[in-house]
Amino acid sequence: MLLAGFSLLFGFSSCETATNLVSSTQFSQNAYDTDKQLKDESLALIDKATNRASYTSVATDVAALMQKIDNAIGAEKSRTKNQPTIAQWQTIRSQVSHFFDLWKKKGHCRQRSWMRARNKSALSSIR
Repeated sequence: MLLAGFSLLFGFSSCETATNLVSSTQFSQNAYDTDKQLKDESLALIDKATNRASYTSVATDVAALMQKIDNAIGAEKSRTKNQPTIAQWQTIRSQVSHFFDLWKKKGHCRQRSWMRARNKSALSSIR
């Protein structure tokens, strides 16, 4: 009953959400700091695409970022009861990778396309 009240108080409406609150991993300041850093690095690289930077000028940075994201996923997998975070990171990786692949293929990105992608990105869920 207390959990149901807690869920309603904070706007959670499903039992699944309440279950996730109980079964989720402990907060990690280090993981949070890594999340913020990777978000900032990702958005900085994506911003370069809208400023007409060539993909080849940032290819090394993109590869390094993707490795850091893979490392973050690996670190999250080592934490218990952490499936939602792992799934989120996998979604972010997929979206960012898709964007970088398009940039690589086309050589540049249009500002309008980038703004739509940025606003819909899973990166926006990292605060």
